[in-house]
Amino acid sequence: ACFNVVDVEPDDVLNMRASYSFQSEIVGTIPPDHQPGSVFPIGVCMPRDRPEPQRWCAVAYESPSGRINGWVKRRFIEDTQCPSSPEEMDRQQLREELNDLLMDMW
Repeated sequence: ACFNVVDVEPDDVLNMRASYSFQSEIVGTIPPDHQPGSVFPIGVCMPRDRPEPQRWCAVAYESPSGRINGWVKRRFIEDTQCPSSPEEMDRQQLREELNDLLMDMW
């Protein structure tokens, strides 16, 4: 799973926090036009007794200068499909070819 940043103005950023609180230190930022697949979950969203938009999620951001781990407010991210890596695309193609071969044998 991956995330897209939503409801953040084009000239603004989504702050990543050291813990799941607005009072926590900002450890990094994610621009709204980040590279697809560069934001992904690394843990759960907390606290679980709150409605989903009010939760904080542990995420990693593969920024141009390296990986940043932190917490972001769930209402500013949405689930999205991760782009496939070349290796995953190769495995998918191999699975499809093997499936076609097996179908031809039957």
